[in-house]
Amino acid sequence: MYFALDGGWDGPVSWRKPIEFGISGGLTALSLAVVMGRLPRNGWLAWPCGVAVALFVPETALIDLQRWRSVPSHFNHDTPFDLAVFDVMGVLVAIVALGIVVMTVWTFVSVRGPRGSAERTALPESRRASVVLLGIAGYAMALIVATLQTFGGRAPLDLTSLVVVGGGAALLMLAFACAAGLRAAQVARNSGGVPAN
Repeated sequence: MYFALDGGWDGPVSWRKPIEFGISGGLTALSLAVVMGRLPRNGWLAWPCGVAVALFVPETALIDLQRWRSVPSHFNHDTPFDLAVFDVMGVLVAIVALGIVVMTVWTFVSVRGPRGSAERTALPESRRASVVLLGIAGYAMALIVATLQTFGGRAPLDLTSLVVVGGGAALLMLAFACAAGLRAAQVARNSGGVPAN
């Protein structure tokens, strides 16, 4: 639809927000689903967290709705309807954030399995943990870079040399961690190997 309607990428009424929210919400929901699979089957906590994370869907749908109406989705108080949409989006985001916080705390105290989550490989536990730590470092670096960019008041593509270097380092760490995990999984699959402990 973006290419068909040429809605643009910049400005308050663009395809950028629906696309970004759709991708980030989908990736976050998938990541949390993987994490949830490692948590104890605890209905009184699992269901509320699952519902909270699922609220990414109506949140993104409201952003899409505002794009289809050709009005800004965020900080739009032009009409009572626009204000109501923005308020509902705020409530949904708050519930999603609460669900993520609860799942994070729950993970720290109750996660099952080894520290390294590439256990369908033949890599030893220490190597799996190293790959996971490298991925964590890459995500942390990416978060730092994004935070510096945002609080610096810069547009997404208005990059400083520090952001370019930091972003490049984050991408390299994430790419290496991902490649190492995928390669180890492929080797284990081809050899029918059993994960090492």
